[in-house]
Amino acid sequence: MLVYVKRAKELYKNHKINDIEYVGLVWAGIKYNAETEHVVEKATIAFLELYEQNNIMPIKGASIISRAGFSNYNNHNSHGLWPWLQKNGNADIIKQIKESDETLYSVNDSFFDILQKICLYK
Repeated sequence: MLVYVKRAKELYKNHKINDIEYVGLVWAGIKYNAETEHVVEKATIAFLELYEQNNIMPIKGASIISRAGFSNYNNHNSHGLWPWLQKNGNADIIKQIKESDETLYSVNDSFFDILQKICLYK
């Protein structure tokens, strides 16, 4: 588990921070620990923009990769959203739905507006 996610999740579980602070801490960790391609930032923004554009959930992983404009990134396990996923004990803010031929993503309802405000409009 990523250290910044672990810290945020621990504070959240112990009721020391609210939903907004939780998403904000994870997003700050993502931005602070960004690699040169800013994979998670770009994938998160692409995911939210695709929802705004089509108003449909879940979003296809391939669409996220395409919208984010990744040329060399081809991770079909998380499509760049790994800190947000429940997988490996991460934040559990975005749900990953595996189907036979593709992976889909949707936001846990209680976090959608917060995620949108923090990641798109700040």
